[in-house]
Amino acid sequence: MRRAPHERGRVLWGSRSRTVYVDHDLAALAAARAWWEHPARVRGGNVHVLDLDLRYPAGLTAALGEHLDLSVPVGVLSTLTLDHLQDEEVTGLVEALASRLAPGSGWGITHLSGMNGAADVYTGQAVEQGADTRLVAREADGLRKVFEESGWRWQASPPNDPGRGEPPIAALTTLARPDGCVETG
Repeated sequence: MRRAPHERGRVLWGSRSRTVYVDHDLAALAAARAWWEHPARVRGGNVHVLDLDLRYPAGLTAALGEHLDLSVPVGVLSTLTLDHLQDEEVTGLVEALASRLAPGSGWGITHLSGMNGAADVYTGQAVEQGADTRLVAREADGLRKVFEESGWRWQASPPNDPGRGEPPIAALTTLARPDGCVETG
């Protein structure tokens, strides 16, 4: 929701830069729309705020195709979002984006890891409150396997502070060409 990804795009690509912010949380959507769609905030910013549920990747890929040129590499950023999806939902999303995005596209990820107890408490409290959300902590190897099986190259970042327990997974994936090579700019 912050300006940073959009501003980086504008620096790199100028007025051709496009940003699509996707969320399904009403509060996050309201804040994003207040920030990005208010005329006094960002003029000509080419930012689109979409209410989409990542559990339904067909709708996501269709909407992305309306706002972005998917024939050229694009960047995807998922910060602590994939851990709100069940395993089969993550697999479906990863496969759907792999099938629609151009080779050389990148996907930056942060994901909860090694904190199964915290994820269980969060999910339990959400269910008690009637919220349609959950939290799933995954190990890096399991998440890496899902991406690699769909044609993504996985590169995990080293933990920032290994002395404080298991940090979130931080990784960058790049979509390879069908021959296994990665296209570069």
